[in-house]
Amino acid sequence: QSCRDYGDYDDGIPGNPVGELQELCMNRRMQPPTYEPHERSFVLVCIVGSKYRESGSGKSKKLAKRQAAYKMLSKLKTIPASTTKARTALDEDELALGIAHGTPRYGKSANRTISSPPRSAPSWAQSSPLSRASQISQEQDFSVTYVDIEEVALNGESHCLIQLSTDPVAVCYGVGTSAKEAKLNAAFHACEYLRIITK
Repeated sequence: QSCRDYGDYDDGIPGNPVGELQELCMNRRMQPPTYEPHERSFVLVCIVGSKYRESGSGKSKKLAKRQAAYKMLSKLKTIPASTTKARTALDEDELALGIAHGTPRYGKSANRTISSPPRSAPSWAQSSPLSRASQISQEQDFSVTYVDIEEVALNGESHCLIQLSTDPVAVCYGVGTSAKEAKLNAAFHACEYLRIITK
């Protein structure tokens, strides 16, 4: 009878698939996996790049994450490394910032607007997200800090982070054709984040 190390978990999955998957993605220069909560019944979806998705379920979020990582790890190990590198390799800026494709679903339409230089201000910018973020922070008594990423990405886009001193602290990001537009986009994402968590 073989003895396998399942750690503190009773899910039957050996080792640490979450760490192994993270390491495999780094070695293959793929985007790190993200885990989206699916429902309150502890189902998580593990996403690597835009092509690979696996879900896991369990008694806790941690068990669901382990199962999703285990399934993704098993799937990626069956695919030749050269295939995944060609399809999902990220440029150095995206890898360093960790924000290449990590835009939450609610922000994708805004980023599509930014991808090609707009002729006029994007619709999300017309709603004055900077003043809206400031107004919400005053009403809810938290501070807002913007961090401009000085280095421009290889595709010419600027990036900006916005930190909300909420509990827990939240950080959103923005992308734009200029530093000003990236800041507006970050404020927009922060407003969307706040709208979603206060539903």
